Amino acid sequence: MTAITRCGLTLAAVAALVAPLVLTGSASAAAPSEISCAGPHPDDHDSSVSGRALSGSSIYAGISINCPVLGKAAPTDQLDYRCSEFNGYNWYTYLRDENTGVEGWVRRNTLTDFGSNVAC
Repeated sequence: MTAITRCGLTLAAVAALVAPLVLTGSASAAAPSEISCAGPHPDDHDSSVSGRALSGSSIYAGISINCPVLGKAAPTDQLDYRCSEFNGYNWYTYLRDENTGVEGWVRRNTLTDFGSNVAC
């Protein structure tokens, strides 16, 4: 066998082992069907009221971009952080937009300071 063939077999074997993990995700990640878009709102665990959104950050009903959008937080809106939670894929901060009164979940990477550092 040549080195190329041996590498080809090795790469094929690795691909066969890794492909199911890539397609199904990690065992510790929450499956999208397990993420609730409804449920109790978390208590206010974070006293900070200094957050700002990047341009038009979506406020979701749950901790997933697949949940309904309740509104948009503008960069000029004052945001009251409550807490943050990880859904297995991304971090979300639960907050109240003080300008609009809308409460919901926002992906932390769409906030200028990456949202609350306090767990829900």
